[in-house]
Amino acid sequence: MARLIPLSQPGFRSARSAAFCCYALLGALLLPAQAPQARSITDDYVEWGSTIYPGWLAIDQAAMGITETAPLLLTPGRRCQNGKPVPVDRADWKQYVKDLVEVGKLARKTSQARNYEAFIDVSEKLNDACANCHKVYRDKGGTEGSGATRCQPPLEEK
Repeated sequence: MARLIPLSQPGFRSARSAAFCCYALLGALLLPAQAPQARSITDDYVEWGSTIYPGWLAIDQAAMGITETAPLLLTPGRRCQNGKPVPVDRADWKQYVKDLVEVGKLARKTSQARNYEAFIDVSEKLNDACANCHKVYRDKGGTEGSGATRCQPPLEEK
């Protein structure tokens, strides 16, 4: 088993490709953001969190979470549920992550303005940022729904 290197350790960026091992599969990292009701231990957390961060504060927190965690999708060594490596070196993957970070920042800014109408537009942009990547990398799989071809570049681009 590879050892984990603290993010604060000097040389982290150069050492991580060889020695850094990802704990979570890509889907496990993304599932809480996609479907809060599907979280294994967080039903109580979601309920508790809504008492601490109601309304706009919950949206502020979610926007910060998207912005801060999206770069984890670029961590070398992460794998998809089908065992394929996440395509962290591909230009389109990097762009999808960048788009997610940017929409997270926009969501935070719009949430802080407490403008419901403006946030509806942001929610569409968030949906698009997720869907653009999902169409290429996630919403693929065997006819049985196994996801066997997830995390693989389109055939014409291999």
